[in-house]
Amino acid sequence: MRHDPLSAAVGEIARVEERYRRIIHQLGVVGYVLPRGGLLAYIGPEVEAMLGYPRELWLSRPGFWRSIIHPDDRARVLEEDARTDATGAPWSAEYRLLAADGRTVWVRDEAVLMEDALSGTSYWHGVLLDVTRQKATEDALRESETRYRALVESIPAIVYLAAPDDDRKSLYVSPQVEEILGYTQREWLEQPDIFMEVLHPDDREPTLAAHDLHNETGEPWSMEYRLMAADGRVVWFHDEARLVRDEAGRPLFWQGVRLDITRQKRAEEELRRAHAELERRVRQRTAELEEANEFLMLEVHERRRLERELREAERRYRTLVEQIPAVVYVWSVDPGRPERGYTSPQIERLLGYRPEEWDGPGGQLWLARLHPDDRDPVVEAARRSRELGEPFDMEFRYLARDGRIVWVHERAALIERDPDGRSALFQGVMLDITLRKEAEATARRAEERYRALAEQLPAVTYVWEPHRGPDAGGIVSYSSPQIERILGFTQEEWLGGPGRGLWRSRLHPDDRARVIAAVERSAVSGAPFDERYRLLAKDGRVVWILDKATLLSRDDRGRPAVFHGVMLDVTEQTEAEERVRQAEDRYRTLIERVPAITYLEEVDPADPGRTRVLFVSPQVQQILGYAPDDFRVDPDLAYRIIHPEDRERVLAEERRTNRTGEPFNLTYRVLARDGSVRWIQSQATCLRDEGGRPRYWHGVALDVTVLREGERELARFRNADPPGDPAGVAADDPGGA
Repeated sequence: MRHDPLSAAVGEIARVEERYRRIIHQLGVVGYVLPRGGLLAYIGPEVEAMLGYPRELWLSRPGFWRSIIHPDDRARVLEEDARTDATGAPWSAEYRLLAADGRTVWVRDEAVLMEDALSGTSYWHGVLLDVTRQKATEDALRESETRYRALVESIPAIVYLAAPDDDRKSLYVSPQVEEILGYTQREWLEQPDIFMEVLHPDDREPTLAAHDLHNETGEPWSMEYRLMAADGRVVWFHDEARLVRDEAGRPLFWQGVRLDITRQKRAEEELRRAHAELERRVRQRTAELEEANEFLMLEVHERRRLERELREAERRYRTLVEQIPAVVYVWSVDPGRPERGYTSPQIERLLGYRPEEWDGPGGQLWLARLHPDDRDPVVEAARRSRELGEPFDMEFRYLARDGRIVWVHERAALIERDPDGRSALFQGVMLDITLRKEAEATARRAEERYRALAEQLPAVTYVWEPHRGPDAGGIVSYSSPQIERILGFTQEEWLGGPGRGLWRSRLHPDDRARVIAAVERSAVSGAPFDERYRLLAKDGRVVWILDKATLLSRDDRGRPAVFHGVMLDVTEQTEAEERVRQAEDRYRTLIERVPAITYLEEVDPADPGRTRVLFVSPQVQQILGYAPDDFRVDPDLAYRIIHPEDRERVLAEERRTNRTGEPFNLTYRVLARDGSVRWIQSQATCLRDEGGRPRYWHGVALDVTVLREGERELARFRNADPPGDPAGVAADDPGGA
């Protein structure tokens, strides 16, 4: 076997080719070579793993590639193939191929036309990359977007996005705007100030003033106002919106919903008219009763003698009764003996009627002053007490003389029966509970607003009580309905029964220990809970959750009692971060395995003619013996190791390209750490700053020492050294190619 320099050079070229084949194999792509207008000359063995067809079939059967193109893509792909083959333009396409096992495989096909310098023949050099998973992900994202758009556009309200500016310009409005107001989406969005134009004149000033205030404070928006529809109708809206900010806290847009409450407003107006009519009738009835009362006063004078005899005895009892903060009364069941009834003076402070008015003829004023919504149940309860002797115990409303609604808690018990055993007298007490009822109503409204807000957020809100229930982790006593959208479980399924919530059982096994430990720490210390972890959805999906909870209150023993929390679905964000990390790892691995030195340099702002090294790949140690950190610690190292005979030429080219931004491409010698001389071919491209000036250089330096030595040996072997150049300086081509 011959071991001449030519064979060594050819062998080295074969080894370099084999290294690049391995790189392509490690990248998971299929490389191919196709003569322009000819038959397939080469295809990588990876094609069998991708599509199931042996590479021999590709090479031996002309037109095989065309036969496995998906029918829906064939015409488009072949037309583009013919165009690029005719023009020589780079080929880039995504299409589907039919695999041997019947699968449909999406591929990205990239190729460039290169001319063989020796034969003059043009070859397509290309790669096939399997992008089936990426396509499936894109389809899933499109389907998800369609689903959520359909949800937004099907709710019976106008959903909108508005700019956080003085004009409140609409960025998006749902199609319901046309159904409710008669304006198309396009009309609403193309007219920036349409909101202000259609505001009812009587509502414009207060609505816009409130809008300006909320723009300044960023507080959630809640208001009722009228808009003029396209056909002239007046439409009442209840508008709820919140300001959405970016990660830096800057306002992005208002996100809100407008509910048509026109029917509700009409009902309220009708109720006000009915209430006014009722008050008119009450005043009329009151006047009649007062007239009757004046007639009765004539009889009062005749009874004063008896009253004087009873006054002293009654005074003591009356003093006791009239000092308590409640209305005390005696109810005479027999309407023919009203004189046996009694009502304490507190009735006037409570309802505005004097006792004698309240106990007037027939004793029926209490019935007339009952709130219409409470009349039937109160009358029925009074009837049962009268007929059966049952205690009377109810909470209901009276209409006071001045029109106020007064809530009372009235309790009465039977104290006397008539000779036939029927109920005769009840003694009772009437307590004013209006403040309590108003407080309860206020609390209910606040709770309803909070619940409505919590259940409209794009997240799951929940209440966690760590020391309730049989389990050490406590219970989740409330979870908003969004749990079904995120995980597929209804509220009832998610909460289960006491101590039977699903959360712990749906934790991903790889996250369970860490998350349970964090739960236990918060349950003991009351520290905020802030964890990102995975939950298993009802359909088996893995959902990434960002879970934050803060302590709201402690129990009598000082232990954390109630946490309020929110769970956000961050699956897309987490998966995107993971894809970025994987891509970074792939590119880093590619850079660190390429048999060359990759580097990043920055143009020195103080001296634009020079650069400083920001990054150099680990291959620099294998090729030159220097560690990557050596170049960062010693900024001048990159210049010192340039061979003295080449240094001025290299620096001149660097100054020129730093000035012009043209690509840097130069072959020169450098001194390795062990003193040996290495030939380097360095190529770099420029990244410019906003002003168009060169800022960074991304480059690669190949060790071409073996190639240079092979060329020199080949020249010597052929006695090709030019006269006067015995050292082979001309062959070294210090000017670069």
